[in-house]
Amino acid sequence: AAPLEPATGCYIGAYIELDSNLNGDVRAFETLVGKPHATYFRYVGYGQPFPFEWVRELHDAGVVPHIALEPNHGLDMVRDNDYLRGWAEAAGHTGVPIFLRYASEMNGTWQAYSGDPRAYIDKWRLVHRVMKAAAPNVAMVWCPFATPRATIADYYPGDEYVDWVGVNIYSVVHQDGDPSKPPSEDPLSLLSYVYNLYAERKPIAICEYASTHYCRAEARDTTDFAIEKMTRLYSALPDRF
Repeated sequence: AAPLEPATGCYIGAYIELDSNLNGDVRAFETLVGKPHATYFRYVGYGQPFPFEWVRELHDAGVVPHIALEPNHGLDMVRDNDYLRGWAEAAGHTGVPIFLRYASEMNGTWQAYSGDPRAYIDKWRLVHRVMKAAAPNVAMVWCPFATPRATIADYYPGDEYVDWVGVNIYSVVHQDGDPSKPPSEDPLSLLSYVYNLYAERKPIAICEYASTHYCRAEARDTTDFAIEKMTRLYSALPDRF
C-alpha cells in the first residue's frame, strides 16, 4: 500500500478555511453536516512557515492534515536550502500523518509554475527527496487540474516520486462566469481521465471538488444543480472507482 492508503474504502475531506461562519472550526463544521471527516486542507504559499499549530489541532481532533504547498512566485525559489529543509524537518517533527499536495494544477496556464514540465519535474523530485529524508510521515500528492488533459502526463514526476495521484474538479453552471459558455463537463468524465491513467498503480485523491450553488453570472440560486452534481459524483465512487 502507498503511504496513508486505506485498506478499503475512501476518506472524505473538506475545505472550510474561508467559511466565515466556521473560522476553521472542524467540530462546528461536523456538527452542521452531521458527519465526521478524515481530512481537511489549507493552502500554504511556498516561503511561508510550516503550519505547526494547525497540524497539531487537526491531529488532536483525529484528522489528517492536507497541505497544498504552492510556489506561487515560480519554480526558481524552490531550492535545496534552509527554508525547504527546515519546513520538512518541522513536518517530520510533528510525527503525524500529513498529505502534502505540492504545486498542484501545474497543467493549467494560470499557475506561476506552469509551462516547463522538465523544470517542474526536477523541482518535484527535489521536494520529494527532502521530504522523504526529513519527514517520512508525509505522503506526497501529485495533483493536476482535470483540464487541460493534453499536458497532464507531461508533468508526471514518475512512480517512484509520487505517493498519491490527485485531481481537482469543479462543476460549474457556466465556464469562467460567462453565460455564453456551457456548463463544465460531467464530474465523472473529469475524474475518469486521471483515474484511468494512474489508478492501477497509485491511490487516487479528489483533492478539490465543489459545485456551483449560486451562479453570479445569472444572479440565481443553483442549489439543485450543486446537489445533482455532488450526488452523482459521490454515489459513483464505490461502483465505478
